Amino acid sequence: MLRKVGFTLLAVVLIGSAWATLASAAGQEKVTICHKPGTDHGVTLEIAAPALPAHLAHGDTEGACQSEVPPSEGCAAVNAAVPDPQTYDYFYVYAISGLAFYPGEVLHADITAQRTESESGSIGIVAAVIDSAGDIVTVDIQDVSNQDEGTASIDYTVVAGDDANGLGVAVDGITGGTFDLIDVNLSCTPAP
Repeated sequence: MLRKVGFTLLAVVLIGSAWATLASAAGQEKVTICHKPGTDHGVTLEIAAPALPAHLAHGDTEGACQSEVPPSEGCAAVNAAVPDPQTYDYFYVYAISGLAFYPGEVLHADITAQRTESESGSIGIVAAVIDSAGDIVTVDIQDVSNQDEGTASIDYTVVAGDDANGLGVAVDGITGGTFDLIDVNLSCTPAP
């Protein structure tokens, strides 16, 4: 009997304590966190502000999970870009810059050109990610001298602090080479 009374008393104390905790948390300031970021189970939660340090200590991050954040303005601009048509048969360039991206977004560029049959010269095909100074962050260069067609292609994951701010593609006739532009693709995939 004493054991049953003790258990009942303990249950009342624990339930009362849980209700008191919930009641005190209900009036507290809330913060947004990403619980289990970077996993398939990542989810955005609203928690009481005093619980933030404990969540940060086990790997959660402050703010909404990136998969729930809309793509950056830079990513949206790349996906809306319509490359210029080919004007010259010996030179082509298209670039979009001055953009800001979120870490984890993937920038893609590919360009395919075909050497004109009547010319023996080669062509150089370039796809690149550029930074705010116009310097190359990453590049793929293809020399089409022993073949009729080539493609330069890059997939680059934006890293915090890399200053990536644009994409560019180009084809250049080398030693008198001329070409027909076949395809130009620029895209940006939002961070997972």
